[in-house]
Amino acid sequence: MGIRRYKPYTPSRRHMTASDFVEITKDKPEKKLVVHLKKNSGRNNQGKITVRHRGGGGKIKYRLIDFKRNKDGIPARVHSIEYDPNRTSHIALLFYADGEKRYIIAPNGLKTGDTVMSGAEAEARVGNAMPMKNMPVGSQIHNIEMKPGAGGALVRSAGNSAQLMAKEGKYATVRLPSGEMRMLPIDCKATIGQVGNIEHELIKIGKAGRKRHMGIRPTVRGSVMNPNDHPHGGGEGKAGIGRPAPSTPWGKPALGYKTRKKNKPSNKFIVRKRDKKYGRRTYEQVIEKRSVRGRSFIEENREPKQREHQERDKDLVAPFDDIPGDDRPHDRGARRAEAYPGIHNRGHGRAQARRVRTDAHVSRPREKYGEENQGQVVGRSA
Repeated sequence: MGIRRYKPYTPSRRHMTASDFVEITKDKPEKKLVVHLKKNSGRNNQGKITVRHRGGGGKIKYRLIDFKRNKDGIPARVHSIEYDPNRTSHIALLFYADGEKRYIIAPNGLKTGDTVMSGAEAEARVGNAMPMKNMPVGSQIHNIEMKPGAGGALVRSAGNSAQLMAKEGKYATVRLPSGEMRMLPIDCKATIGQVGNIEHELIKIGKAGRKRHMGIRPTVRGSVMNPNDHPHGGGEGKAGIGRPAPSTPWGKPALGYKTRKKNKPSNKFIVRKRDKKYGRRTYEQVIEKRSVRGRSFIEENREPKQREHQERDKDLVAPFDDIPGDDRPHDRGARRAEAYPGIHNRGHGRAQARRVRTDAHVSRPREKYGEENQGQVVGRSA
């Protein structure tokens, strides 16, 4: 698979990319394996929107995928690799020896003409499905069942793969793409290999209209809504959210809020939780760079010019009032210790303070004005 780029004859085409679909060998799906897919635009049976930002898009038909791989002991030939608009991965059309046809998720490296099989007696090679108790430890797997016979539910999107880490007793330990180590029943089936279409993550949508073709509507920021529509709404201009942290439209924390139940029964099967994300870095990558020869990573990689300034100015003892981020003192004038009396409020509600003298801490003589006492100083002896 490759990535197709376009000539920038419009601004949206400049950064747009798409798949070249060189792996696709058939344009139209198998009629018997296709069903009509009704659109609901994110609405439930009462017509209420339960999922926002859904609606429109092109007509698509659902391909019936064999996630169970329960046709054991019968070899199948890969007839074609096809595109599926309902998922990020490609699908493979199998012709079984008894004449039945089924779709499966196409693993990376599977080609037309290859033979695959499912069952305990199948070989451990790409495309074959078998219980995890029959797989060698360390195998790359996908389409993993969570309950025996229920069908694959884990690791099905493009480019993903899990690894079988250990087998002990009734359970097998699997490392999922998120970094989570989880115990699954050893009789659960999985498919050998990595899910195909691995370059899907490199595709750039490029323009809003392409998202609309996918059935995804625009997402409006809460800060531009009215107060009755969103907790961030209201205010004049680009006002802040007015809360300690961002919130959802229903008032729940929007960032980092844990939604998993603390007493969920399946917690006992999680050996290690998934990796925490620090931007695009994982927790392990942050720990590796956190300390370099006893100094912090940021201090070690500080610009040489900043270190030079720090060495030059470290002996200064003048009463500077502020210390910048690079540990160099600098004079910004006297800082006001407390709010200056006489603060006025503007129309937008923000405080406007009067200008404060740099020598505000020094008492200043006041002059008593009048024709009789011009030039007299009050509050200080002459």
